[in-house]
Amino acid sequence: MAETRKDKREHVALKVRFKSATVDEFIEHYSQDISRGGVFIKSGTPMAVGTLLKFEIQLKDESPLIQGVGRVVWRRESDDGGDSSPNGMGIKFIRMDADCRALIDRIVSERDDAPGEFESGSPPSESVDPVEAAPEPTPERTPEPAPAPFFPAFGPTEAEMPRPEDRTQIRHASEFLASALAESGAGDEAERKAEEARLRTEEIERERAAAHARELERERLEREAEDRAKREAADKATADKAAADKAAADKAAADKAAADKAAADK
Repeated sequence: MAETRKDKREHVALKVRFKSATVDEFIEHYSQDISRGGVFIKSGTPMAVGTLLKFEIQLKDESPLIQGVGRVVWRRESDDGGDSSPNGMGIKFIRMDADCRALIDRIVSERDDAPGEFESGSPPSESVDPVEAAPEPTPERTPEPAPAPFFPAFGPTEAEMPRPEDRTQIRHASEFLASALAESGAGDEAERKAEEARLRTEEIERERAAAHARELERERLEREAEDRAKREAADKATADKAAADKAAADKAAADKAAADKAAADK
């Protein structure tokens, strides 16, 4: 599994893509990283403990495998992190649907319920609570608006992103804040902060749009000024040539008149 990039402490969305093409291949190579209480994600720069996030673990073709809401409960970050004890973070499962829980039970059962990498880094005071099941939708439920894209259109530049082979992408996702907090039962205060973050995101987008509009207007005015200067230069050149031609014609006529008069006087 590839390393991840550390993001800010604010609520984020974490998307991890593995090289495994099938579920069986994933279980064969990465079952040790999955436990009933959480998952271990290798990362050279793990997120801060307490970070709340919405995660999605994918197969090679980007099809979702395990997804839900989690929280970073421990991290391992040292200069001598090796293959036997790699740097990374333990993400405790807070909420996921029944299908994901069933798959996790299958993964753990196939390694005979042996402890995984997630348990190896759990602090003594961190107990593994049961994962809360997502409520089953009812037929009478009013359809909700389509969810926002997993990753927003803005975020870190390409240079700030992990290398392509890292397979892990992290983005700020203010749009997911309210959803993640509501699902995990974080309370009114957290929801208020989520709304503030969403409004701040919208304000930033408006500021960017206004700055872009100002830049386009500046470029338009510069082009118009340049075109006007070219037209004025061309008009002046035409007027100067016409004046020079007229002066030359007047001189030629005067010279001819003088020559004619001189000839008549003789």
